[in-house]
Amino acid sequence: MITKIEGLPGNVIGFEAVGSVNKHDYVEVVFPAMKAFVEKNNKLRFLYVVTTGLDHYTVGAMWDDIKLGFQHFNQWYKIAIVTDKKLIETMTKFFSFAVPAHVKVFHSDQLAAATHWVSEQEAEPT
Repeated sequence: MITKIEGLPGNVIGFEAVGSVNKHDYVEVVFPAMKAFVEKNNKLRFLYVVTTGLDHYTVGAMWDDIKLGFQHFNQWYKIAIVTDKKLIETMTKFFSFAVPAHVKVFHSDQLAAATHWVSEQEAEPT
């Protein structure tokens, strides 16, 4: 199941994946929330807390995860993945080259640091 994380800084959208994740989670939770967020924000700052393993993602969920990446391809700015699952950490690092964003993996005890990193505003070059 994917749930939206509430109480994040206004420039960040976040979700948590727990247990089994399927297509329904993306269609009913992620896509509508992302659409509303993108309408208000120019850059996507995305926090994703993953406590479940890849073996609990259905094929439909994996496909929708890929679609999510391409739907907002030019808007991605920062992605913080919070997980203790080694396979998810490895896959994130491996595929991060294909995403036009800064991507960083944090361990579950670093949620506050991940939230700070993904939300921080960088100084504009002078």
